Amino acid sequence: MARAGFSGLNITLPHKLAALSAAAQSSPEAKAIGAANTLARENGPEWSAHNTDVAGFSDALGAAIGIDLRDKRIVLVGAGGAARAAAFELARRGAQLAIVNRSKANADTLARELAPKAETAELERLTSLADKADLVVNSASLGHGGASLPALPSGKGRPFLDMSYGKAAHAALSQARAAGWDVQDGLRMLVGQAAASFHIWFGIAPDKDGALKACQAVVAARR
Repeated sequence: MARAGFSGLNITLPHKLAALSAAAQSSPEAKAIGAANTLARENGPEWSAHNTDVAGFSDALGAAIGIDLRDKRIVLVGAGGAARAAAFELARRGAQLAIVNRSKANADTLARELAPKAETAELERLTSLADKADLVVNSASLGHGGASLPALPSGKGRPFLDMSYGKAAHAALSQARAAGWDVQDGLRMLVGQAAASFHIWFGIAPDKDGALKACQAVVAARR
């Protein structure tokens, strides 16, 4: 990277852990989450690591349910890399969080590291926990392999946010929509994290609304 003359990079899975360890310094969010999706040269030749997934998730969260999460019951599905940014932000905002995952041990680890007050459970408990939730957030990559979530209770217009978009999110969003949930995909999060990275590199705040509309048009054209 240094020889190529790059001054900034976006990092995707499975390299976010390596990006954090390769950097000379890192932001508080990247340290806490244990992963970096953005590298920048801010002070000389050394790399600084950032996690702008938090900013992107915050944008999506605000659109789905608002900013004040105190006393809001939120179910997070999954305990992988994407869930770490979500759990960090949800815990920081004071949500009453439950984390469900195929491996409860992994959910326990995520809660211990980033959301100590969170309830944890196996994926099969999604149905009962979602019945009382104000929001369900799906970070699991079930759609990539053709799997589906356990049965969802009647959504009654409550928000359901999938952190993926396009084909990867189609199955979960279709399932939630059919059950009466107000669904939102991960495009807003994608745009939000990209905008935050762009600001780190160039000091310019991009037009996120315009970028989101452009991305939505591209995704719609691919269907």
